[in-house]
Amino acid sequence: APPVEGANQNGRDWYVYFARGLGIPTSRIRWLKDNNGAKEMIGIAVDDMAKKVQKDGKLWFVFIGHGVPAKDRKEGMLVGYDAQQNPTMLYARSVSQREILDRARAAGAKRTLAVIDACFSGQAGDGKPLAPGLQPLIAVQQQTVPEGALVLSAGKADEFAGQLPKLNRPAFRYLVLGGLRGWADTKRDGKVDAKELRDYTTEVLASLVKGRSQTPQLFGSAPNHALVTLTRPEPGPDLVAMITGRTSAPPVEAVEPLPQPSPRRAPKNAKAQLSIETGTHISMI
Repeated sequence: APPVEGANQNGRDWYVYFARGLGIPTSRIRWLKDNNGAKEMIGIAVDDMAKKVQKDGKLWFVFIGHGVPAKDRKEGMLVGYDAQQNPTMLYARSVSQREILDRARAAGAKRTLAVIDACFSGQAGDGKPLAPGLQPLIAVQQQTVPEGALVLSAGKADEFAGQLPKLNRPAFRYLVLGGLRGWADTKRDGKVDAKELRDYTTEVLASLVKGRSQTPQLFGSAPNHALVTLTRPEPGPDLVAMITGRTSAPPVEAVEPLPQPSPRRAPKNAKAQLSIETGTHISMI
């Protein structure tokens, strides 16, 4: 299928955010780039990562790519990287959102956040069909998600998920990543929840995107549950300056590492002190 321009760079930004911004060990992160994003590889990664989710943790599932409506029109299908440009292969090499969420829960993840940067019109960003014979397509109906899951998607089923003006990146995913770093903290409480993310991306896209509509959607329970707690909230970009052309969208690549914990001071009567550095943790013996 046609490539999604800027997807790999956006995936790289997310990997850095998870590893450095949230401090998640790289052993608990999978980046399925290009050929690794085939249908089977997606399922295997979900199973493996869901088993590593701790008791009170969550599984993040981030998808940047194409989507098509399922044949029964009840949900969206995420197109695998190796899908061919004919209707039969397109469906055969795609995986449904519901399957992803069900597999995650079955493997042990009680909470899953899926961020889906794809439209389900069966068309690429230029309006051309992903495969001959797929037009016209009927939009996906209102979808349901299993308990404990949240799905934040790039737009309505009949809308295109496009790029941010003057920035070679998928707009929705760029804004969600910035939002998690503090841009979407409209309550100014040092936390960002799913509803804040949806509302923030909706407002920015409505202000900046011209000639088409893109309205982010949120499905699932507990939309006000905090997704991240901010240690150093970042202010969002100046929308007025961006709209008037005085500045472009700021980068999101340079995620600073989390501050390292200060080592505990040894008791005054300690005879010896040995510092062992293990990744992001420092243990004092």
